[in-house]
Amino acid sequence: MSFQFSLEAVLRLRRSQKRAEELRLAGIHAEMARLHALLASLAEQVSSLAQWAQSGQHQAYAAELHFLHQQRVQLTAWQEQTHRELVDCETQRQEQQLRLQAAYQAVEVLDSLRHEQALLFQTERARRDQIQTDERTLQQRAAKQRMRNRIG
Repeated sequence: MSFQFSLEAVLRLRRSQKRAEELRLAGIHAEMARLHALLASLAEQVSSLAQWAQSGQHQAYAAELHFLHQQRVQLTAWQEQTHRELVDCETQRQEQQLRLQAAYQAVEVLDSLRHEQALLFQTERARRDQIQTDERTLQQRAAKQRMRNRIG
């Protein structure tokens, strides 16, 4: 008879839940990386607009200056919105990290319980095997003793 963990289905469930939490955290990390890249791109665009406006090597009309100003305002608003999204994403990451930690602990508890039960099973099996060996040895001795008593 081999070892069978009675909570194997629960352990599989907890492992799949842990994996789902890991994937959610990975998704949040990917979103944070996207937002960081977007912020860097927006900062570069704002800087590029500022450099062009300050270079003074062009003749600008009022409409162009107004357009540049509107672009800068829009890019700045976009930066602020992206920064708020990044802050929200960081909050989600922290919350997800806590959920993942709880999932890891749930799996760890069941793995530890499984390991302990497996050790108990092995110990009990070794004890039963030893008892059977001892009983066979005693039976063999008794049979030899009977044979000697008949012969002698």
